[in-house]
Amino acid sequence: MPSMWTLGQASGTAAALCIKHKTTPRRLDVEMLRGQLLAQRALYSVEEAHNLSQAKLPSVKSIKEFYEGNLAPQRQYSEARVEL
Repeated sequence: MPSMWTLGQASGTAAALCIKHKTTPRRLDVEMLRGQLLAQRALYSVEEAHNLSQAKLPSVKSIKEFYEGNLAPQRQYSEARVEL
């Protein structure tokens, strides 16, 4: 869901900039849009994204490890037989 929020923020900001600068989305200055999104904290710089990926969660795992699927320990399930 957060990716959809970001997409919505970027779309709305682009539309507002197009109106303000009397231009079309195709002709909108991408760096101006990027700068506005950075100012709104809706977009992270490369350095900020790297720092976030290294941040530690309460589990002492990094966010990167979480999204790589390393947060939960790998469980080994054995076949259990129940006698009735």
